[in-house]
Amino acid sequence: MIILKDNGRNIRIKKIIPCNVEPEDVICIFSKYVDKALATGLSSIYKSAIGDEEFVILEKESKIYELNLRNSSPDFKESEKFKKMMTVLETSGLNPNDSLKCISEVFFADENAEADRKKKLEERARIEKIAKELPTWLPKGYKYLTGNMYTGIVIVDKYGNEFTYVPYLEIYVSRYEISLDKDGYASSIPDRKAWVNVKYKDALAAAENFDPENKSGLLKSVKEIRESIIRKTGKEYPEVVYTGITELRTGAMKENMIYNIDCLVGNHYCMLKSTDSRKYTTAYGASYTEKEIWGLKFFPESFTVSKPQPDIGFRICLRR
Repeated sequence: MIILKDNGRNIRIKKIIPCNVEPEDVICIFSKYVDKALATGLSSIYKSAIGDEEFVILEKESKIYELNLRNSSPDFKESEKFKKMMTVLETSGLNPNDSLKCISEVFFADENAEADRKKKLEERARIEKIAKELPTWLPKGYKYLTGNMYTGIVIVDKYGNEFTYVPYLEIYVSRYEISLDKDGYASSIPDRKAWVNVKYKDALAAAENFDPENKSGLLKSVKEIRESIIRKTGKEYPEVVYTGITELRTGAMKENMIYNIDCLVGNHYCMLKSTDSRKYTTAYGASYTEKEIWGLKFFPESFTVSKPQPDIGFRICLRR
């Protein structure tokens, strides 16, 4: 393909070799605009429209022209193949603007596909590089359970308590909201009712007594965890993970497990470590008890807690 400049605009010129046109690439492009079944049919129409003979096209000012060699002087005329496909796409229900964008992508499918393949390979290499990274430390008494640095590394202790490594912060956060086991110990395990309606001093004591050797304690910030995960993975992490109106047991919905942390924000507010618990304590996030206002959910926020509440739980973290 040749790219020329005309008053700051690109003019693309390329030779189309029908035998080199990959149906999968064409179907993939059509699928951006229509459903898969229709995309397959449109791909067949396109292959029929371009025929078997090689030809040269030029794209300029939202139109595709075809090199005409029949006259004594070669020139470009608006491509009949282009006009035919525009008619087909508009008949299929696409508006003129989308039809134009679609068919332009299709005529330059191999170049677009190559660029897409390059981006995918680069992204795959980036993800694989991150996945191979290791945590800066491993708490004593824990072993690797699952995941990697891109999906979230999970460790587990001999009682089945699961924690997820948070990059940059270099802490491990309880994979689940804290619950109470049958013996009354704080736990980070699935399929349990979260421990809520708890006094700050009791949550603090439970967190600090959970694993003193690994400096266990309450979280200081949920926002920093989210920001650290975004920074490491390069992917957006939702501000609110669970927006339903039903209280969930830990690990109840797989879609709430993001970066191997269940319901980081949502289901219950999360009680945070206070700088002066004699004056106030704080909680952060969102809760299943929130009501919608004009169809919009509240954004997660920190707020002062004066007494135990049935929609406030907590998490435990491990520190070096």
